[in-house]
This record gives sequence, C-alpha cells and structure tokens, in this order.
Amino acid sequence: MPRPITISTEHIVECARAQFLANGFAVRTSEIASAAGISEGTIFKRFPTKVALFKAAMGLPEPSFLEELPDRVGLGEIHEQLMTLGTDIYDFYSDLMPRVMITISKGGNFDPVFSDESCAPPPILVIQGVMGYLEAEQEAGRLCCKHPELAARMFVGTIVHSCVLNLRIPNSGEHIITQRETVLEHLVDTFLQGVGP
Repeated sequence: MPRPITISTEHIVECARAQFLANGFAVRTSEIASAAGISEGTIFKRFPTKVALFKAAMGLPEPSFLEELPDRVGLGEIHEQLMTLGTDIYDFYSDLMPRVMITISKGGNFDPVFSDESCAPPPILVIQGVMGYLEAEQEAGRLCCKHPELAARMFVGTIVHSCVLNLRIPNSGEHIITQRETVLEHLVDTFLQGVGP
C-alpha cells in the first residue's frame, strides 16, 4: 500500500516559487526539494519536468481567449470584435508581464521554458492566434490584410508596449495615452484604416 501524500502539491509549488524568485530558473530541483522538505523524486512524481514545475510555480498564464477566436469570425461589427480581442490581449499581458519581469529581475532565464518544443510559448501563440483570426476575417471579406503576421505583430505589439509602459514608467499618462480603453479605441481605429475592407 503506497504511503499517503503528506506534502501538498501547493506547498511544493510555493517553495518552488520562492526558490525561482530568489535564484532564477537555474536553481536546482534538489534545492527546491530541500526547501520543501521532500525528496527530489517527489517533485518529479508531481511534475514531469522542471519546466512544468516552473510554469506551475510562476503561474505563467495561457492565452485561453484564443480558443474562442475561430467562433467569432464574421460575427458582429469588426470594430467591436477587435476591441474585444484587444481587451483580451491587454488583460493577458497585464497578467503575464509582471511575472516575467519579476523572474528576469531575479536572474531567471526563460530559454528553457520557451524552448519547450511540445508547444509554442504563450507570446508566440498569441501572435499565431491573432494572425489566424485576421486571415479568417479576410476570407470573410471583413478585412484586407496583405501581411497577416505583420498586422498581428503590430496589433499585439502596440498592446504589449502599452502594458509595459503602464507597469514600468510612473506618470507616463502625463505624456502619452495610457488608459486601456482609449489606447484600444485608437488602436482599432488606426488598424482598420490600414486593413479595413
């Protein structure tokens, strides 16, 4: 009969988060195990890889909003669809960027996480998802997009830039537009001037 689990997965994740924040991704799983009061093998019984443990500990969000994009093609006003998409992207990056910045500031290296070949990293998934959506809207005759990947990168990049400024530059609103709704409204208007039908 197997021994009952006495250390919760949540405890392991909390200890791993503390170790990753203190030492970056380079911290050894043996050190995480020691901090959690468990054997290193216990970590790998709960998490298949160190990358999986890192994702759980740092809570890197997945862009789940991309799943519904195909169902939104051709529905409603394109302006409103792009506003909704922009809001989803803004919320995703507002959640992602502080975690990334904290990890990097502690010497973390995302190469092992983002080089996981089982799937593209979340920022690439966002670009690919937006590109696919723009291509589908073009096929539906609602957009005229000569370079969908570049258009997707411009759309997403503007939002990411706005998120970073709001996180890192105090009082940036005195100099440029920083309110989410205003940024998105101007972005969608400008975007549609370039790729509208």
